[in-house]
Amino acid sequence: MNENSQQEKTLFMTRLMTPDMSNFSGKVHGGTILKLLDEAAFTCASRYCKTYVVTKSLDQVVFKNPIAVGDLITFKCNINYVGKTSMEVGVRVEGEKIKDKIKRPRRPVVVYEILPPRKKDGTLNSYAANISSLLSQTHIDAINIPEVHAEKSRGERPVEEKHRSEPREFGRLLQDTVGIEAIINRVTVMKDKEKQNLNLLGFGTI
Repeated sequence: MNENSQQEKTLFMTRLMTPDMSNFSGKVHGGTILKLLDEAAFTCASRYCKTYVVTKSLDQVVFKNPIAVGDLITFKCNINYVGKTSMEVGVRVEGEKIKDKIKRPRRPVVVYEILPPRKKDGTLNSYAANISSLLSQTHIDAINIPEVHAEKSRGERPVEEKHRSEPREFGRLLQDTVGIEAIINRVTVMKDKEKQNLNLLGFGTI
């Protein structure tokens, strides 16, 4: 038997398992696997004998493990026996979980909270420059800027905190200076202004 004939006795067919192939338990339906198995065996046999073939019988099918949606399934076919009017094709089905091989970021998202500057902290530009220098020493995904409002009791309309710079103006400047997305987070504090602990030095949480 020449080399070409030997190569035609084997065939590999690979398919990705999609959601339309699943059963009620979320796994790939066994009937779908049998259908693909028959297609792979037909392709292998018809290529070898160069004529149309049909499946007469299946000797044995053993499902060893369930197949999940998203798995990559390879049908490895080989012609085991060739007679005058029939042939035997063996098919081995192997699964590969490609989702487990996709690299996912293991680093959590880091959001730093920065309060808008007070008058004694200097100008917005100088304050943003100091923040930019500090943030360049670490990795930050986004900046959270609280928009602090004061409320003495429930039901009253919040009154804007006047001691700090306008958060949105500060956020736009900081975003342009640092190059990191700024998030404006509106916070309502239900305490008297005298009791609000807003004496933070630019960094921290409320």
